[in-house]
Amino acid sequence: MTKAKWFGIVESIILVVLGILLVASLADSSIIDYIIGSALVAGGVIYLALGIIQKKGVLNAQATFGTLLVGAGIVEFLNKSISNFIGSSAAWFLFIFGALLIVNALVWLIGKYRGKAYWITALVFGVALLTLGALLLFPYGNPIISQQWGWVIYGIVFILFGVLLFVSIMISLSKKKK
Repeated sequence: MTKAKWFGIVESIILVVLGILLVASLADSSIIDYIIGSALVAGGVIYLALGIIQKKGVLNAQATFGTLLVGAGIVEFLNKSISNFIGSSAAWFLFIFGALLIVNALVWLIGKYRGKAYWITALVFGVALLTLGALLLFPYGNPIISQQWGWVIYGIVFILFGVLLFVSIMISLSKKKK
């Protein structure tokens, strides 16, 4: 098995675990601040380490970005103020990415670049993500779905993407063995 496949398996497990923690936030909403702070610090340490190891110093984009993430994680632990920003940003991400998936699916359909399964899957995911994003954003200031439920939705999306990634890796590995 290649390093990329192993990385994909680890990534799928992380997505599922993160998704479960976000769904659990329904029981205790303060867990969101700790999840976000931990994720920011962990991601920052990884970027910082990669920058130092690959570039042999801290004067590079990876190390700088890692330091920024670590700082944001520390601020989240101390002030618990980033979760609203990240929650709103994630809702906008769902909305915009959903719209882009819909456009991409239509391009695939019109140009016949991919098979039917590809554009149908992209269209279904696009509509679902666009709708979820819209429900989390609009009407602006008082959205249909509250931010607390938004974290649960993000958790479910992470779990689904993690399982999808894991299954696709397993399928590709089983095809290579045949």
